[in-house]
Amino acid sequence: MKNMKRKTGIIALTFLLTQSMAAPAIFAETNEVTVKDGFINVRGGAGMDYPIIAKVKEGEHFSVLENAGEWIKIQVNDEKEGWVAEWLVSQKNESLTSKENTGSAGFTTVDGLRVRKGPGLDYPVVSVLSKDTKVEITGQSGSWVSVKAGSSTGFISEEYIRTNSHTLSFGKITADSVRLRSAPSLNAEIVGEIEQDVSVEVTKEENGWTNILYQGQSYWISSKYISEKSSHSSAGKMNVEITASSLNVRSSPKTSSSIIGTVKKGNTYEVLSQDNQWYEIGLENGKKGWVAAWYAKPSDNRTSSDLGIDEGELITITKDKVNIRTGPGTTHPIKKVAGIGETYKHIGTKEDWSEVQLSDGSTGFIATRLLSGYDSDVQAAYNGQSGPLSGQLIVLDAGHGGMDSGAIGTSGHFEKQLTLRTALLLSSKLKEKGASVLLTRTGDQYISLSDRALLANQQAADAFISIHYDSTVDIEAGGITTYYTHHQQQELASHIQRNLIRNATTEDRGIRHSSLRVLRENKRPAVLVELGYISNPAEESLLHTSGYQEIITDGLLHGLNSFLNSK
Repeated sequence: MKNMKRKTGIIALTFLLTQSMAAPAIFAETNEVTVKDGFINVRGGAGMDYPIIAKVKEGEHFSVLENAGEWIKIQVNDEKEGWVAEWLVSQKNESLTSKENTGSAGFTTVDGLRVRKGPGLDYPVVSVLSKDTKVEITGQSGSWVSVKAGSSTGFISEEYIRTNSHTLSFGKITADSVRLRSAPSLNAEIVGEIEQDVSVEVTKEENGWTNILYQGQSYWISSKYISEKSSHSSAGKMNVEITASSLNVRSSPKTSSSIIGTVKKGNTYEVLSQDNQWYEIGLENGKKGWVAAWYAKPSDNRTSSDLGIDEGELITITKDKVNIRTGPGTTHPIKKVAGIGETYKHIGTKEDWSEVQLSDGSTGFIATRLLSGYDSDVQAAYNGQSGPLSGQLIVLDAGHGGMDSGAIGTSGHFEKQLTLRTALLLSSKLKEKGASVLLTRTGDQYISLSDRALLANQQAADAFISIHYDSTVDIEAGGITTYYTHHQQQELASHIQRNLIRNATTEDRGIRHSSLRVLRENKRPAVLVELGYISNPAEESLLHTSGYQEIITDGLLHGLNSFLNSK
């Protein structure tokens, strides 16, 4: 539960247990840091439990004196020294030399490639990359290349990266919720899902399977669910339509950043880049800025007739408990729930959503695949299903991410990797039961705690689950715990914990009240689950198995179903 306590002592202990050599102080290579955002606290020691001795603000520079785990000791002024969390500052590396292909793209050549904090094997590991992961090359120090992959930065040995130029090939996902697999086989592990109309880079094809790069990672999908490949980079471009009446454009991808402009509902913009739940767009005045992805949907040129429904036609709901939303997408609030057999007048279509007229004269949006008259040839491209959770919107929060690795297990694996794996598997199971799912992150990105809670609040989520794995100095500690903050969250916590331990062989640590920010700022039914201890060598080895992942995601699924159907 590093959101509150950061587990700094555990991280330091784990490195001592798992590294054969102590990592040298980072200030040997980095002698200055800059505060990245707003005001941050300077503490009396390397951890969140130490008292605050000063505050420093965005843009200020400080000399680095020492490094301990994820904490940096800085010279605040002539009389005062203190510690800051390294994920809140940027580091200036003066030993980095220029490289001929700096700023170019490279691809990793091996699985499990460790990205290190500095140019050498003695530096701690900050991330682990899969084979064929696309990285941005930012410089070189000796035989080590500095790279950026998603939100992570660090060094990898140049022998494990290829930079040869090749023709880029792009394709677009043609079906809803296509499964991402670890290898080109139906027997390979399902590691996540990708939504329809997402543009991806294609690296190779093999026996009816296509290898794609998505969110900086390499995955395999069935070739029948991707459009014809194009060698033009423009094929990877995406346009989005603004769905909010007036949407703020911000200077960086977070709600706390400054507002640099506004855009209006219905306007369409080309996406320049994407950072998890944010799109970077170009404005009419030549400036670039960021908009929240939940208020901007991918746009296309399809019309109502393309989808097999004429404007003015009466359409019929073909499934029970169908959500009618305020806008064209699952991120929009639910306006009402329609039953099977209900009829509505069809007004028009936006993307893959039909706008219909309601009895009070207002309008709403229904996924077109759920309506009568929908062209069966088009419908075949979807995997949408009804089920016991139809009409429910669940937000899944994979704890940590990016520069925030979470706790480090006795094997050296990061908590952030395991939480994402669990969230993606649970997302797949929830969708099979008919639920709509939003993930706070789908790759290795850093998302603030406030933004995680904000997503659930703005989308009026029916439930919010923050997924974590625990750690402590007691290496024999184990078990599952579910946390809640507000009284109205306690019922969900009880349903979740009861179902989690039903088939698990680990200790039941019960439900507990704790003032956790991701729950404290959350107005929806919300819990934070600690699904086992990665500081316990025996338990950690169990957590990574497919069998355990199946058991805990089944427990979470049943707990959500039990809670949502008890309301």
